[in-house]
Amino acid sequence: MKLSRTPLIAALALLSLAGCQTATSDPFDKPYTWKVSGINDDNLRAMLVNPNDMVVGQGARGSNGVLANAAVSRVLQDKVKPLPTVSTGGALPGGGTGGGGGGGAATGLGAIGGGQ
Repeated sequence: MKLSRTPLIAALALLSLAGCQTATSDPFDKPYTWKVSGINDDNLRAMLVNPNDMVVGQGARGSNGVLANAAVSRVLQDKVKPLPTVSTGGALPGGGTGGGGGGGAATGLGAIGGGQ
C-alpha cells in the first residue's frame, strides 16, 4: 500500500504556520499601548523657538539667495558640479597606516587642547 505525501505535507505546513501571529495580533494594536500620533511634529514644535517657522521658514541673514538659487538651478538642469577629490595619503600621523603611537595618558584640558 502506497501512502500519499500530500496530506502529510499539508499537515506539516499547517502546524508550522500555527505559531505565526496574524496581522491583527500586532502588540501595538492592543489597548493601553503607545500609539503613533504625530509625535515627530510634536517634537519639532517643542524645539522651535518661533512656532511660525512650521508654516514659513526664515531666510539666512546676509544672503539674498543667489547662491542657493544657482545650486538649485544646476540640480534642475542636471549640471551638478562634481565633488572635489580629497586625498588623505600622508596627511595622517604615521603616513595613513593606522596612526602613530601616543605618549602616555592625557591628563587635564591642557593635554587635550595642545599642551601646557
